[in-house]
Amino acid sequence: MLAALRRELQPGALLVLLAAEVDELADDPWGCIPLQDACLPLGELQQELAELRTGARIVVLAQARPRLAFSALTDAAAVVVTFPSGQVGDRAARAFWSPQVPDRDGDGVLAVRERAAQARRIDRGGVRFVDPLGTLSFARRQARARGSAPLEVEGRPALDAAVATLAPGQIAVVNLSTTWCAACGPFRATFADLARRTGGPLRFIHAETDEQWPGFGARSYPAVAFIAPGGRLLGVAHDPYDPLASLALAEFESIDDRLAHHRAELRSREHRVRGRGARAILVLGPPGAALIEDLARDLHDEPVAAIVLDILQALASYGEKARHTAPEMVALFNHADGHVRQMALLALRRIGADPRPLACPLLALVADPSPGVRSAAIDLLAADPSLPPAILPALRVIMEDESPAVRRVALAAFRRLPWGDAAPSRCRRCCASSRRASPTISAPRRSPR
Repeated sequence: MLAALRRELQPGALLVLLAAEVDELADDPWGCIPLQDACLPLGELQQELAELRTGARIVVLAQARPRLAFSALTDAAAVVVTFPSGQVGDRAARAFWSPQVPDRDGDGVLAVRERAAQARRIDRGGVRFVDPLGTLSFARRQARARGSAPLEVEGRPALDAAVATLAPGQIAVVNLSTTWCAACGPFRATFADLARRTGGPLRFIHAETDEQWPGFGARSYPAVAFIAPGGRLLGVAHDPYDPLASLALAEFESIDDRLAHHRAELRSREHRVRGRGARAILVLGPPGAALIEDLARDLHDEPVAAIVLDILQALASYGEKARHTAPEMVALFNHADGHVRQMALLALRRIGADPRPLACPLLALVADPSPGVRSAAIDLLAADPSLPPAILPALRVIMEDESPAVRRVALAAFRRLPWGDAAPSRCRRCCASSRRASPTISAPRRSPR
């Protein structure tokens, strides 16, 4: 079937996928579709569908036993509906497919969201529905998009007032912007264009402040948050430039469900899914600490440097809770990517790793070809003032570094050491030259790693 789809689908075609049953699968919260000779995991199906040249997808999963089956197939191009197993799920499915579904917006087209609203009247808690597009239907003619320019508010009180006007079933998609964020200005036009192109029960709001947006879990700005009626925060998009791919967050009813979903993402064979999971865990904040073991395990096996960086940032954000993952971070000292080596050092500092047992591998990094790695290594090496004067030769080498920035870091590290006054006069001369940061002083070029 998949081979035929790859061969026959035209670019931009609408793909409709109906699965009559989704069964449970050991160690996989998403489950699988039973076939005659196997059970196709939904995670694998998502990877196959992502490679097809479709413009959009409608996925309907009936008799779905795993609670998280819906979240395996969600992205910015897919409308996903799942019905739970049992008689109630059967009745909800019949209501979904009924020809008596009312055309509530009067545009002559029964959009999938209108069918899902009818099904949810039967089973409000069991029917899962994710609709990032708002316009798809099973008819050849699509429903009209009813998007508009985003509502603009300033400050948290104005945002809370706007959210208070949400109708039941609506979701606020909020651009959290600040006046001092360099990237927020250009993103504003991107967000407005997304609002105009998107219909359905989404209400787009551009919210700006001169300060911060505490309480949302945003790690940087711009950020896009999802808020339900009553002001309940549903989550923050892992990528503000593709926020609708994270809309499935609105369907997670508990933090345990969301953690299970992100754990499954980390195990995906598709690097885009693994990266999405790592970024989402970072945005999740303190609750994501429950996935520390999963993140540390993936440091060894992840081949994509960008995902390794996301995992390291997530681990570093948990501070001392992730201190036991130090050996996994030290193993990255030999990583081919200099940014990964540097981030591993910074993460070790953030989790409060004891630098004493790391002295030997840290000394080796003093000769690393990357200036950032050399700076981070000497900074971590001198983080514990109880380290013996045996590191003095390393400081002497680094104080003659070709990079002024590295020499400044070495000088600051040297000043933190209680035995620094016992250094020989030659080292003190090196300190003086580093203080001037003269570009004419340079160490011999080091051989490649």
